[in-house]
Amino acid sequence: MDVFKNLHAGNTLRAYESDFRDFSKYLDSIGKHPEDVTGTTIINYLDSLKEKGRKYSTIQRRLVAIRAVYKEYGQMMEQEAQARGNKEFVYHNPASTDRVKGWMKALRKTIGIAQKQKRPATKRIMNAFLSEMEGDRLIDIRNRALLVIGYAGAFRRSELAALNVEDIERDNEGIYIIVRKGKTDQEGQGLKKFIYYGERASQCPVRLLDAWLRAAGITEGAVFRQVNKGGRVGNRMSDKAIYNVVKDAAEKAGFDKSEFGGHSLRAGIITQLADDGVEERDIMRHSGHKSIAIMRRYIREVDIKKKSPTRGIL
Repeated sequence: MDVFKNLHAGNTLRAYESDFRDFSKYLDSIGKHPEDVTGTTIINYLDSLKEKGRKYSTIQRRLVAIRAVYKEYGQMMEQEAQARGNKEFVYHNPASTDRVKGWMKALRKTIGIAQKQKRPATKRIMNAFLSEMEGDRLIDIRNRALLVIGYAGAFRRSELAALNVEDIERDNEGIYIIVRKGKTDQEGQGLKKFIYYGERASQCPVRLLDAWLRAAGITEGAVFRQVNKGGRVGNRMSDKAIYNVVKDAAEKAGFDKSEFGGHSLRAGIITQLADDGVEERDIMRHSGHKSIAIMRRYIREVDIKKKSPTRGIL
């Protein structure tokens, strides 16, 4: 990536660094410099990913990274040309050629784009998780709080990991939680959510959260923190650690843990709300979805089940 050191928008390189690094390794392996890349080079690279069995989503993500980086490179080249007096120079992005687009279209038909989504942890499944998580160890108290807050707030695991005590506001009927910056809120404008007290203390998001904060002695900073084997509270949990908590909970409750992940909590509450007949706009306001098309994926799953004519056929 040395050839791109002088790009005027370094944030683009940082955002796509991991995916573009893989492409750079491929270029090194064939002895080609980044500035000499053509559409054919990119197609050959993408084809190598296909031969390795990479998913369509992975191949598409790599192409998006390549296209973004070369877009920035092209803008730099055009600015330099204009500075030399060549105002007619136009850089053509090698990742945006018709051949590359056609290859991706053919790949879509060949291997498909269906993604195996993690199983949503709906109300019934959450109850099963919690019933198997009884215990007075600090880590048990934390995990119960993490699961119910993640579920009730429709949080992404990255949002749970970033949550601070200062983001919580108290109310007589529950708590407000402010998401300072999320996946669809890159400018950091924030999103405020409200979570009511639950009817049962053993499943109440607010009470379980308070129990964790009290037990861990947390009054400021990160809400969800590491707990070592000796019960000592450490630094902020990573989103990967949260992912593992969900999978462990699923396994303890007798489910196939490979079907669950960090997104299961968020998917679970959205699916449950859709099943309960909550209006789309209210679900989106709570989940923070910007795209109704994406949010409707959950509703489609509910509709397929509700409208199936097979109930009672045997």
